[in-house]
Amino acid sequence: MTTVAELIKQIADARKSFIDVASMFSESSSKWKVTAETWCATEITEHLFWAEQGGVLGMWKSLCAHREGKSNWQGDTPHKGLPIEEIVNKTWKEKETVPAVAAPRLGGPIVFWIVSLHDLQNNLDEFAKELTDRDLEIMT
Repeated sequence: MTTVAELIKQIADARKSFIDVASMFSESSSKWKVTAETWCATEITEHLFWAEQGGVLGMWKSLCAHREGKSNWQGDTPHKGLPIEEIVNKTWKEKETVPAVAAPRLGGPIVFWIVSLHDLQNNLDEFAKELTDRDLEIMT
């Protein structure tokens, strides 16, 4: 079974890999789009910030609710025990519509979003302090 520490390291490593690539863009090249419908590097970076921030907040809220006895999952658990890669493979759709909360909306320089994304590690590290390996099995 994967541990909390292993998962946090995987997230940190993936984020660092993305930031290393995003940091290679100049400000002007970070705004370039392949087509009008696609996102540029700045928008992708902003999206990853909002998605991670919302994801960590959602998990933290769920953990707190579970510990307060306010959360009781009802329904099927078709993905229980599966690694995240397999869940994504089973559920991801081409041209997925991003939830508004995770959509790029503020713009600005890519360096702002790179720094903001980097700084989310602090939130994740604090959340990890609240988790036990056993908590990874909670369905909320």
